[in-house]
Amino acid sequence: MDEPQAPDGFRIIRLTQALIIYAEPLMEMVLLPPNDIQEMKQILNLGLELWNYTVEAAPKKSASEIISLICLRLKLDEEKAQDLLAMMVERRHFLFPPEVQPKESPYLFMRKEICYLIDKFDFETLDLLPEVLAPNTLEKD
Repeated sequence: MDEPQAPDGFRIIRLTQALIIYAEPLMEMVLLPPNDIQEMKQILNLGLELWNYTVEAAPKKSASEIISLICLRLKLDEEKAQDLLAMMVERRHFLFPPEVQPKESPYLFMRKEICYLIDKFDFETLDLLPEVLAPNTLEKD
C-alpha cells in the first residue's frame, strides 16, 4: 500500500506511533520504575481509551466512565480528571484533525508541533578581520 502524501504542516505516521505520541502526557504524569511493564501497559491502555473516546464514529464509553478510569489509573481527583480529559480531547483534535485524515489507511497525518523559521543570514553585514589571528595556548598544543 502506498503512503498518502501529507498536507502542508503535517507529517505521516502509523497508527501505533500516533497512539504512543498521543499518550505521552499520560506517561509523563506517572513515575514509572524502569522495569514496571504492567503499569506502562495500563497507562497506554488508558491512552487508547481516551483516543477511542475522541473518535466520533467509534462506540465509546461515557464521559463519567472515562473520568472514573482516569481517577483510578492516575490517582487524580474528579476535577483534575475532567481537566485531563478535556486536554486530551483537545490534543487529539489538534494533533490529528479528523478532516485531514486519509480514508481507509494505516497511516495518519499528524500536525507538526514545532516549526522553525530561520531567516537567511546577510553576509554583507559581516565584517571580517583582514589580519590572521595568532593561535592561543590551547590551539598551540
